Amino acid sequence: MKYQHEFTLSREYFAECYDQCLPYQKQQTPRYALMAGLVIVGIAILSFEITHGKVGILLFALAALEWLSFKYRRSWWLLRQVWSRNGGNKVTLTVSDTGITTQGAYTHTQLQWQEVSDVIDTPEGLLLTLQSGAKNYLSSSILTPQVIAHIKVKCHSEQQQA
Repeated sequence: MKYQHEFTLSREYFAECYDQCLPYQKQQTPRYALMAGLVIVGIAILSFEITHGKVGILLFALAALEWLSFKYRRSWWLLRQVWSRNGGNKVTLTVSDTGITTQGAYTHTQLQWQEVSDVIDTPEGLLLTLQSGAKNYLSSSILTPQVIAHIKVKCHSEQQQA
């Protein structure tokens, strides 16, 4: 089987990728211990008037930055993807009997079926977990039901052979 589809790496596509992968990310909550530690040390420095309070204020700012980085992580990630060299470019996805290939203006990625350790169905696509721990998302909007079934069969058969 050989399937090819060309699509654009748009903001909507990146948003779907992020939203579908979010439940499978390691860090689901802010690092409260880090933020609390920064605030406590900042208060201690300010209360003892060490270094005229500048370091204490810096620690408060770092705690606030840590909270903001968690709160706006989706927006920040989307902005980085859209502004990247590949943002807005066309990508050709090829699914074959040997694996999955993506070819863009600046990237060429080839994923062999042996590299895939798990296939997770998400509401809007497939999340491929690689043996290295990396995750690749494929939207079902760019795949046909036959291709989705082919991917699952190939990954399952390769897992049994390993």
